[in-house]
Amino acid sequence: MPFESHAAREELIDTVLHLATRRIVIVADTLGPRWNQSGRIETVRSFCLASPRNTLQVVVRDAQPIRRQCPRLLQLALTFGHVITMRCPRPETGLPGDAWLVVDEEHCGHQFHIDHPRGGAGTHLPAMAKPLAARFVELWAGSDPVRTGTTLGL
Repeated sequence: MPFESHAAREELIDTVLHLATRRIVIVADTLGPRWNQSGRIETVRSFCLASPRNTLQVVVRDAQPIRRQCPRLLQLALTFGHVITMRCPRPETGLPGDAWLVVDEEHCGHQFHIDHPRGGAGTHLPAMAKPLAARFVELWAGSDPVRTGTTLGL
């Protein structure tokens, strides 16, 4: 299903996230304020609680907006550190010009370029999801952890 706007993209992300049973991978420039809204946070919380073996892995170019705009997501990352992991690519790795979300290697959303909201998404499309998941593995290997915890002072 194609999308042509940021709002349509966000709706499709919510639809695909609800289908998650094992693994969610995300590649994006950053995660915006929609990742702090109660509906999406509850979806992620439910996913985290469903099984300690579930994983949500995120690679973002810029983690600063997440720190400023997504305190609920960061709290979930602290609470469910065994499920949620965030990374930033090393300079030599770089981040691709597109963005995507893959759920259970079967459902996905793919924004063709990070500067434009055009893209496609679908459920029950492993032929579309698996190549994106394979690209994610390579990107994950060339990335470093994002600190999501709090700074301790003495």
